[in-house]
Amino acid sequence: IATRFDKTPESYLAGLELRASMIWLGDLLQAAD
Repeated sequence: IATRFDKTPESYLAGLELRASMIWLGDLLQAAD
């Protein structure tokens, strides 16, 4: 997530939120089956 271009906490947090939302969506889709 953290490259040499974005070392700021904001960009790191955005990456974490993106990953968390992907995991949440994956669980949601599995629950629908």
